[in-house]
Amino acid sequence: MTDSDSRVGKPPADPAQALSNKAVLNCDLHTSVPDWVIDHPESMAVFKELGIATSCEGKSLEYVCRQQALDPQNVLDRLLRVISN
Repeated sequence: MTDSDSRVGKPPADPAQALSNKAVLNCDLHTSVPDWVIDHPESMAVFKELGIATSCEGKSLEYVCRQQALDPQNVLDRLLRVISN
């Protein structure tokens, strides 16, 4: 392997890892809660713990957090930690 082979931006050799990375990047504060659960079933535990309904009519994570007086960024950080483990 040469230095040029290890450059940032080169796609992972494992297709499953590439899909996993793509899913992580596609979920953010604008993603609906049901989509979070579909893409990352492990996120269900966080939603349950925080009392966030996962059938929230497709509302965004940010919207649902604000409606429940939760800090959206804190919830997002928590979700990202759970799905990255």
